[in-house]
Amino acid sequence: MAVSITQQPAYATPSDNPIIFQFKQTISGKFNMSFVIEVIVEGSVGTYEVYPEDEDATYTYGKIDVSNIVTPYIPTQNIKPINSATIFDPDGYRFISVNVYEKYSTTLNGAVSVNPTPATSSQIGVFKGKLSRNEFLNWDYTDYQKGLTKQLLTDRSYRLYGSTVNLYEQTIKKEDSLTYTWIDNTSIDTPANYKVRYSYYNGATIIKQTDENFITGNQGLLGSIYFNLDQHVSLGYLTNAEATSCTSVLMVLLDASNGTLSCLTWLYFDNTCFYNGATLRFMNKYGAYDNYLFTYNKRYSASVKSFEFERSQGSWSNGVYSLSKANTGRLSYLKQTTKKLQLISDWLDETTQNWLTQLYDSPAVYINEGEENESVIITNSSYQIKQDKHDELFNEIVEIEFTPENSIRL
Repeated sequence: MAVSITQQPAYATPSDNPIIFQFKQTISGKFNMSFVIEVIVEGSVGTYEVYPEDEDATYTYGKIDVSNIVTPYIPTQNIKPINSATIFDPDGYRFISVNVYEKYSTTLNGAVSVNPTPATSSQIGVFKGKLSRNEFLNWDYTDYQKGLTKQLLTDRSYRLYGSTVNLYEQTIKKEDSLTYTWIDNTSIDTPANYKVRYSYYNGATIIKQTDENFITGNQGLLGSIYFNLDQHVSLGYLTNAEATSCTSVLMVLLDASNGTLSCLTWLYFDNTCFYNGATLRFMNKYGAYDNYLFTYNKRYSASVKSFEFERSQGSWSNGVYSLSKANTGRLSYLKQTTKKLQLISDWLDETTQNWLTQLYDSPAVYINEGEENESVIITNSSYQIKQDKHDELFNEIVEIEFTPENSIRL
């Protein structure tokens, strides 16, 4: 083939980093050469012309970065399950490919035409995310596949369970919802043949164990577990009495033979009486969602904004305009009230604190109230530190603002 693709991105790559395809075409007998690129985003096609950037005695070479082309097609992930089976479809990705055609004339001043036979790339999965330069240079999506010792799409710290399997631990309120997301590579994994196992505990005693089969067929680039204890009661996995006595849940992906396919995730429920904390759910740099439970001092306040204008009125008399004192002054015509909230964390080690600061760069933050999630804005943050000879502990303080709740016209 006269035109060929020489380099393409990894199977799974973040949308807001460079997504570069490189290609070449032979020079012999050709003039006025360029490349015509079809970028295919799950059926939608855009066509672009690219001119050679370099050449040698045999080939001309070109490249295209399709990141800006693809990114608008990729939606923000959903934050609720797509059906009652608790299988969560993130929808934060799109599959893309490119067709590269060569365009040239056979004489110096001849008509230019496009060779109808393209070089076609393999399918690339582009997900919602943006990595730092160093992270991107070292990006290996296979680290985040489901599979033994693999990670979920989070930078949250984990510890080894036994000798080989990573264990994530998290404390949540019983009414909270959360998701865990991984990369699903159909060339390596078998998406139709795995399930999630929930083991419910009361202290050290297991109450019940439930296996939930995933939807038959490919989940897509991303797979996720959605968890909500109240929903598990509604689905009949647990009785109300069992849910009341449940103190923790162990979640793990299993294959058809019950072999472990993922790191374990252990959820502990905070059952403090008169609980005064709240959970924030935020989109991380991989486009997946992280949760963190701020355990102390959920303090609400109000913010009132008033919009004003000045009005001066009067009348003409014998060619002289006189202001009326009764109709002059500053008037309020709209007031908006907004609910504000301050959250304070427990004492954190340095690793957890470094992870939690991703919250402040997140493009989407929600306060998690069971199955309801309300969009909020981070307006300020600070931290306290206590230190002794051997360690440092950090205390994160976050201030958030809800969307305007009331608008009053006066």
